[in-house]
Amino acid sequence: MAALDKKDREELAAAQELQDQLLACFQNQTTVKQLEEHVQRLEIQNTKLEATVHKQSDKIEALLRDLQASASLREVEEKYLNSERCVQNLVATLDKKERETTATALKLEDQLSVHLETVKQLEKHMQQ
Repeated sequence: MAALDKKDREELAAAQELQDQLLACFQNQTTVKQLEEHVQRLEIQNTKLEATVHKQSDKIEALLRDLQASASLREVEEKYLNSERCVQNLVATLDKKERETTATALKLEDQLSVHLETVKQLEKHMQQ
């Protein structure tokens, strides 16, 4: 009888452990979904930033055309250099954002990989 009680306690403990692991798995899946949503938001921000850079570049080019038509060569050169610095700053900002987005995406992929491995291990454990 004591052996049967011990076996029941072991089965109950094992069932509780499986339940805890299943709960952790569901929490990991929620985290994975949140990470994926974060990556999507970063991609949207990156797209908006690229569009802004493109618009600014178009404006700069239009300003340069206007300047060339109405200003002296020296003024045009100064404005052009200022515009070039502005474009370089915008490109540098875009590059930085792209590196940050890439780094974040890599981290998220690593986390997703870990979570998926945990899920696989839980599924394997549950099948046993």
